[in-house]
Amino acid sequence: MVTKYGMSDKLGPRVFGTGSDEVFIGKDFNRTRDYSEHIAAMIDEEVSGIIDNAVKIIREKNTSKLYAFIGPHISQNSYEVGEELLSKFVSVLGEEANKAFIKKEDSKYLCSLEKLVRLNLKKLSVSKIECCQIDTFTDKSYYSYRRNPITGRLATVISLS
Repeated sequence: MVTKYGMSDKLGPRVFGTGSDEVFIGKDFNRTRDYSEHIAAMIDEEVSGIIDNAVKIIREKNTSKLYAFIGPHISQNSYEVGEELLSKFVSVLGEEANKAFIKKEDSKYLCSLEKLVRLNLKKLSVSKIECCQIDTFTDKSYYSYRRNPITGRLATVISLS
């Protein structure tokens, strides 16, 4: 929604990424990234805001407990990032976000998306969080931007019971 339809007040009505979206079963949604790490961090922040707003709207309509499942994602051992991304997460999630990063010798960090997602979901009072522990970078049955730098597929599901 942010990268394709420009649904972001901060980034404006711009399409991020180039390529085609095939609509036939069995075809990939291929988009090549044409923006910087800084813009990628801003996109992540905007997407996080969409999730935060979705949870807020759900809570206004329904008081049921929310549960979350973290699906396949790149693991901390496979996800190396720079100082800029660490700073961005700390600015959005607070100092506790530092716990999701392990400093390497080359001034890079290993980033745990699971820890960051758990932190954000806890701030949203999600009562139960499960994680599948599948590393999309090392398990070739899954898409990984780090392994194949075109955008792949992502699904987010919210369910009320």
